[in-house]
Amino acid sequence: MTKASRRQLTLKAASFMLLSFALVPAPVRAQSVKTGLIRVVDDRGEPVPHAVVVAGGSTPRVTNDSGVTNIGMPRAKKIDFWVRRIGYAEYRGEVRADSVSGAFLITLKPLARTLGAVVVEERPATPLSRTGFYDRVDRVQRGALVGEFITPEELDARKPMNASAALRGRRYARVIYVGSGRMPVVLGRGGCVMTLILDGVRLNNTVQEVLEEEGPTSIDNLGRAQRSAEERHELLMQRSSLDDIVSGTEVSAIEIYSSMATAPSELVQLTGGGSCGIVAIWSGPRG
Repeated sequence: MTKASRRQLTLKAASFMLLSFALVPAPVRAQSVKTGLIRVVDDRGEPVPHAVVVAGGSTPRVTNDSGVTNIGMPRAKKIDFWVRRIGYAEYRGEVRADSVSGAFLITLKPLARTLGAVVVEERPATPLSRTGFYDRVDRVQRGALVGEFITPEELDARKPMNASAALRGRRYARVIYVGSGRMPVVLGRGGCVMTLILDGVRLNNTVQEVLEEEGPTSIDNLGRAQRSAEERHELLMQRSSLDDIVSGTEVSAIEIYSSMATAPSELVQLTGGGSCGIVAIWSGPRG
């Protein structure tokens, strides 16, 4: 091949590469996504752990003990953020990435409180963090588990009057109401009755268990139940429902796992068996 031929071939290849790039739709190039580092601190620069962060309409994430989380976001120098943590004024606004690190820094201002002289030597663990809730949130965000969480911030914003109301509209669970008293039952995929755990203890002798004993077919088609309508009604009236046991104002957080296979072992051990998913409810202060 002559030198002129090689030059002509090189020019053709370069032209083809430029043409190929030009044929990529502009929106595709503009929508490239990177992982953004988010740091949430208070007005003294101290990290704010367990803050709920929504960046540019993305899926909410929760910061770790160091006040840090990572969020996949469009490549941009400025992003609209919505950040919430109980005890702090929520942040809504645009944040510019640091020019050197590319990280986003959000500052939350503590809500005004009247306190006496207090000396804090170490940030104490909250009651909810001691349950392992935020550890499991972190494991799900890293892909080690598959679950769904209802955070204290969401509950504080929604203010459900009862526990079953807090579970409405979830991805892995749905609530039906049975009996003349309209008692709530929490179902998972395929109409399977989920196991309920409250503060680390399985809830027994509940309306939930009555239908769990009958299997998923009888739940969606009550006329085919193994028990007669009269027998079921009598049993249901003898049992407590989730809303009888805990009110919406007492709930501090909820974890939902669609199956035992995707649930953390420490919660599976509390169920005593079962093939459906788990709803773990934690009560107490939401701070």
